[in-house]
This record gives sequence, C-alpha cells and structure tokens, in this order.
Amino acid sequence: MIELTILGNVGAARLHQNEKTTVLSVSLASSRKAGEGKIYTDWVTAKIWGERGVTLERHITKGQKLLIRGRPEVSPYTKADGQLAAELLLHARDVEFVGPKPGGTSSDEDKPKPRKRRQVAI
Repeated sequence: MIELTILGNVGAARLHQNEKTTVLSVSLASSRKAGEGKIYTDWVTAKIWGERGVTLERHITKGQKLLIRGRPEVSPYTKADGQLAAELLLHARDVEFVGPKPGGTSSDEDKPKPRKRRQVAI
C-alpha cells in the first residue's frame, strides 16, 4: 500500500453530499523554498469520507494546520483554456490537528492545570 503524509494549512473545507455518501474536501497548502529565496506553494485536496467528514467539518477552519495521512490518487482534468492538468488527491485515513485554531483563543480546557502543592514535614 502506498501512503502519503501531508502537513499543510487549510485553504478551504467543503462538505459534499450525493445519493450514496458524504465527503469533506479539504484543500491544503504546503509551502517550500527553492533556489534563490523563491517560495512555491503546493496544493493537495484531502477527501474525508462519510460520517467522519461530517463530524470534522465543523472543527476545520481556514488557515488551520493539519497533518493528514492516507492513500494518494492523481486525478486528471481539463482546464478552462483546454490544457490538460492533474490534481493530487489524498483519501484520508488519519487526520491530526497541529496547533491551535488560527485567530482563536485557548479555552480553559486547553490551559495546563495548576499543580497542587503538598507540604512535607521535615
């Protein structure tokens, strides 16, 4: 089995429903440096199928960092100008949230609990 791991920032997340199943499509951007300070952004569309996609849709926001593992697929398509192109798809198996939501504040649940101090008799 071929597995691909992507670490990137969410560009958009859209829930699609058809007569058979539901799928959450998440576009992920991953930037890389090449040459003389040039930065390129690679885009991958992750597909999260079924009830899991429905559940995750409300937690995934634009700009959030995700790490997704799954099975890769190349999907060819024709651009508006008639040129052939291809899209890299990732059928998600594992989805991990990396860091806090962008622009969000930490809730009290996220904060570390203070330690109780014990006095020790000497």
